[in-house]
Amino acid sequence: MMKLDIKLDPVNDGAVVSEKSFIRKGRGGLIISTTGGCRSVVGTDMLELMGNMVDVAGIERIGNTPFVMLYNVDKVIDSEDGDFFIGTVLIVKRDEDKMLKPLSSYEFSKAAKEFESRLVTVMCDGQAFSAYEL
Repeated sequence: MMKLDIKLDPVNDGAVVSEKSFIRKGRGGLIISTTGGCRSVVGTDMLELMGNMVDVAGIERIGNTPFVMLYNVDKVIDSEDGDFFIGTVLIVKRDEDKMLKPLSSYEFSKAAKEFESRLVTVMCDGQAFSAYEL
């Protein structure tokens, strides 16, 4: 939450912001599906989504990149060939201190390409699906 108090007083004017809710414009997370749809989520909407995922989230580093995906572990398919995820994930990045951080505006397309490059095709009951192999 942010409280803004401007009275043309350089000593006291300014914003009081909860550090957790402050995200620079254009920064956020990438919501992307194994079926190809994607959209961005920014600001407090991203933080709220991450909070809602706490009890079900797995985290997986995407190759040798700073990007990580948060996914619902209840939606993982265990098979003889490995573990696969079919569904929608939230992609953010992890810094050197292993803290999750929002993507910058130029990282959205890069993160999408990294995710999509790791999709494989799986078969179930004669139907083909794109999946992320964990």
